[in-house]
Order: sequence, then C-alpha cells, then structure tokens
Amino acid sequence: MTYVFGKESKRISKREWAELMNTGSELITRINPDMKGSESINYTIDENKAVAFIDEFLDEYNTYNNRYFRGHNGSLVHVTKGNYGNKLDIKREENWFKEFVNSGLDYATRTPVYIIEAKHREKNDFGDTFIEVSLDEQYMWYYVDGEIYVETPITSGSYAHGGTDPRVVYVYTKIPNKWLTGPTWHSFVKYWVAIQGAIGIHDASWRSVYGGDEYKYNGSHGCINTPAEAMKKIYDKVEIGTPVIVYSIEKNGVEEK
Repeated sequence: MTYVFGKESKRISKREWAELMNTGSELITRINPDMKGSESINYTIDENKAVAFIDEFLDEYNTYNNRYFRGHNGSLVHVTKGNYGNKLDIKREENWFKEFVNSGLDYATRTPVYIIEAKHREKNDFGDTFIEVSLDEQYMWYYVDGEIYVETPITSGSYAHGGTDPRVVYVYTKIPNKWLTGPTWHSFVKYWVAIQGAIGIHDASWRSVYGGDEYKYNGSHGCINTPAEAMKKIYDKVEIGTPVIVYSIEKNGVEEK
C-alpha cells in the first residue's frame, strides 16, 4: 500500500506488513503465493501495532509543530512551536488504516486527510524559497529558488523582554511605513513583514549595531530587527505565505548518532 504526499509517495513494505500480523510468514505467503506455504491462510491483525505503525510511518510528513530542519551549517534542529506546516488528521488515518488492514485487500493508494496544509505536501514542505533565522548566530538568510537572495546580521528579542521564541511560521502580511506601538514604544518602520501576531521582521532606524551579543541586553521586544538596506530587498521580494523558521541550536539542536 502506498501513501501519496504531493509529488512524493511512500510505500509500506512486505516486511512492515508482516510485522502487523500474528505470524509474519503468513502475510508474505498471502502477498506472494509463489513463496512456500498455503495460499489459503487465516491471520489476525494486531490493531495496537497497526495504530503505532501508521503514526510512526506518517510522522515525517506531519510537520506542524514537529519540524526537523537542517540549517545552513548542517546542524539539525527540532522546532515544536509555530503555525506553519502540514497537520495530518492522525485519528482518521489510524481508523482508515485499521479498516484497510482488516479488509483483506493487498493494495491501495491513499492521500491522507489534512487538518492544516503548508505550501507543499512533500517532506520538505518549505520548498526552496524561505527565510532562516539563527538566534544563536543573530543572522538571517532569505533563500529564493534555493539560492541566497539576502543574508544579514539581525538583532532579536532581549533577555529583559523574554527573547524571541523559536518557531516555524510564515509571512502573513507586509505593510510599508508602519507605526509599531506598545506599552512603552511608538516606533516608525519603513518595511514591516509580519510573521506571527505582533512579531515581525522590520528595519530599525534607531539601531546602529546588529549581530553579536547586542540582543542580550539591547535587543528588541521580540521582533527581528534588520538593517534597512537588507530589509528593503526582503520586503520588495518576499511573498505572502513564505515560510520562516526561527531556531536556536542551544534550544532546538538534535544530537545525531
């Protein structure tokens, strides 16, 4: 049986099928009568195994708040917050799969049911146009069609204001010449690119230093402050819906074996 995810597909192997049965050899015989054994068999499905199997099988395509991402330097991170990704209806898939394995059918092609859809259904649901923000390095890369279009130092949220949370989000609006207003600030920016709620990427005319440790004690209220020249290029090019991943190796790094 084969699951289809956009332009990609993933097949359940004979051995994986066999492991769901009480006796693995029985399933292999059922699939391929040329193998040794009777063509007429009795078998039962372990439904608990079936549910656990399909959950794991679909996991790498269920990216909403479950994002594994390899950054520009090759480091692997796991980000579990945000509002971008593919969210599969796992309960419906579990129920469908239990019915299928008990049906006696040998083959099916299935497109999963989605609760939330990203721009792409493939494992890489970012595609090759997205924004990467490393909080550790205080640096940002904007990729267009797989190539770096803009790279720049940034300044993120200060310790005093709780920092900037790692998250996987997307550009949901962009506005020129906007006033940003809060309890203690009223600041004008030329280029506002909103990525989640009141958090955005924008220029900061009041700031002359970016990158390094500046963010720790003189950072933003959570936004990604960006030099004006780089910000203009991003603003002019970026499209609504562009994915944005904000991460920290310290907080989100995955130790690989």
